[in-house]
Amino acid sequence: MEALWIEPLPTNAEEVEMGDEDDRVFFDVARCLNVKLVTRNLSHYPVHELRTSIDELY
Repeated sequence: MEALWIEPLPTNAEEVEMGDEDDRVFFDVARCLNVKLVTRNLSHYPVHELRTSIDELY
């Protein structure tokens, strides 16, 4: 079994305003890896080029 361990640079409330602070970790990981953050609840995340709705993929 293999795993990838990352420690993303955390953002804070002054840098990025989140709709749900509990979801900040997911945003930080997506930003660190430069990958899409796919969600059903766009209101939890800031408007960002990496944020996308699951409905936009299909």
